[in-house]
This record gives sequence, structure tokens and C-alpha cells, in this order.
Amino acid sequence: MDTLKNYLEGMFAGLGNSPEVLKAKEELLSMMEDKYNELRQQGLNDNTAIGQVITEFGNLEELAEVLGIQQQVSSQDELLTIEPHTVDTMVSDYLKYYPKYGYALVLLMVGVSIFLSFVAISQAPSFTLLNENEMIATALLILLSIVAIAVYILIITFGRLQPYEHLEKEPFKLESMTQKTLENQVKQKAQERQTQIALSVFLFILSAIPVILSGLITSNIPLYVSSILLVIFIVLLKQIKLLLIYIPLLIVHCYLIYLYGPSPIFGVSTTILIASVGVYNLVSGNALTQVTNILLQKEEYSIKQKTDKLSETISGIYWLIATAIYLGWSFLTNNWHITWLVWPIAGILYSGIQMIINYQNQKKAE
Repeated sequence: MDTLKNYLEGMFAGLGNSPEVLKAKEELLSMMEDKYNELRQQGLNDNTAIGQVITEFGNLEELAEVLGIQQQVSSQDELLTIEPHTVDTMVSDYLKYYPKYGYALVLLMVGVSIFLSFVAISQAPSFTLLNENEMIATALLILLSIVAIAVYILIITFGRLQPYEHLEKEPFKLESMTQKTLENQVKQKAQERQTQIALSVFLFILSAIPVILSGLITSNIPLYVSSILLVIFIVLLKQIKLLLIYIPLLIVHCYLIYLYGPSPIFGVSTTILIASVGVYNLVSGNALTQVTNILLQKEEYSIKQKTDKLSETISGIYWLIATAIYLGWSFLTNNWHITWLVWPIAGILYSGIQMIINYQNQKKAE
């Protein structure tokens, strides 16, 4: 029976994982199993039964119309086939370079944290080295320097992965063994990925403690405890390289809090530092998921999504309109503290529009 399943996987390799294809695969497997069991009951041995089943059901082109996947099968021969060595190189490059996006995001968040710490220090009565404006100017200079480094990392990383960008937009097919290898990799790493996500979410929740407590009590102790917990979490997340960045940073941060705290602004800067580790863990750990989603053409990279030009057109127009509304409302009223609500509202409405489009496409497919 495993032989039939493996043969079936090879037949459907390159057709993607759309609901129509998955339904057709289940139906064909059921038909093959029924025929196999019937032949075995007639007294045929295992190999002969499998051979006859493959002979009868092994040509997908003949069965495509019955299974409702004629369009997918007819376009399969026109699809580009990605060679196994290209797949291996792509996976290797993503695992090597994709985590650098996480480093860039960490730099940006650390830069904001440093800026806020400078603001807190400038407001401390005991600090007399520079006046408040000079401190903020210095903080801005440091922040812009860090942003420049982060942007450089983002551009370099994007350049490393750009050769594979066309696979995010164009349908293609993989050899059956290559597809099976990728699916096994995803299964093997699934538990580890779930643990990473759970710890990151817990870290995001923990990050709220400094900003809340620093606004309620005039004590530095919650900030010290949060910094220690952050180091512990970095170890639990197995992001040992981050310790080289965060241990010196947290030591200096806690020393400045000791000299010029307590201040609610220090609470915010500590919160950002804690959240930055969670962000890095999510991004760096997403490398395998990202590359396998692209190669297996799953989720937003499915063949259905790639060929859905209507959705792509509506998306572009929708966000242009949302941006125009936001900027127009903001500049006309100067109520920037209110107009940001355009974005979450636009996001919710967009999800609804996408659901309607997907529903209409599904009805057409049926």
C-alpha cells in the first residue's frame, strides 16, 4: 500500500497543494485502494495487484477531467522544473542569510531603546554633562547610525536571496523525491518551531512588565529583574550569539538606570529590549518555514495565489487608497494621534475583502 501512496505522490508532484488538488489526490487514492483490495480478494499477489492498479489509474491526464483538475494537469507540462541541486542551494542560502533580517530588526529596536535611554538620562536632575537638547541630538545621531547599519544589512540580505525571488511569483514544479524530502524536513522541525513560537510569545508578554511596573512604582528593581530574565530566556531560546550583544548592553543599561533612574522611560526602553529578542527568535527561526513554503508552494505562495491576478490588482489599489486616506486625513486635521487607526481598520477590512474573493474563486472552481 505504501508503494501506491508513493506513486501517487509522484503523480501529483508539481500540481501544488490547492484544495482541488488535495481533494483529487484523496479521491484517486481511495479508488486505487479499493481496486487493490478487490484484486487481492480475487487471489492476485501483492506485486501483480499493484501493477494492475498503476496500469489502470497511473495516467493522470486521462483521469484529470473526472477528478476536476484538468486545468492544473494541462498546465503542468508548461511549468518550470526546479532541479534538486537548485533546491538544496536555495534551502542552504535561506538558512544562512534569512536570520540576518532578524539581526537588522534587533538593531533597529536596540537603536530605539538607546534613544529612549538618552531621553530618560537628559531628564534626570543629576545629569549635568549636556543639556536636554544636546542629549537628544546625540541620541538621534546614534539612532540614525544604527538605522543605517540595519538598512545596509537588509539590502545585502535581500540581494543574497534575490535570485530566488521569481519562485515567489511564478508557478513551478519539483521532482517527487525533492518534494518529499522538503516535507520531511518540515515535519522534523515542527515541534522545535512550535516551542520557539511559544517562548517568543511568552517573551512578548513578559516585555510588558517593565513598562507597566515602572509607571506604577518608583523602583528600579523590576527593571533589574527583567534584564536578568531576558538573559535566561536568550539561553532557553538557544540564541547564544545574542549574549555577546545583550550582556554588555544590559550591564550598561542597568548601570544607567542605577545612576539616573527610576524613570518610566527606562521602563519603555527595557520593554523594547525584551521584545527585540522575541522578534529575532521568530524571524531567524522562520527561515526553514519560509523557504519550504516557497518551494512547496504553500499558503501565500500557492499556485492559486500566484495566478490570482484579480486579488493582486485589488490589493494594490486598496492599499493606495488607504494610504491616501491616512495622509489626507492626517495633514488636513493634524490629528496624527487619531489617524493611525486607519491602519488597523484597513487591515481588518482587507481581510474581509480577501475572504470574499477567495469564496468567489472557490465557487467558480466548484
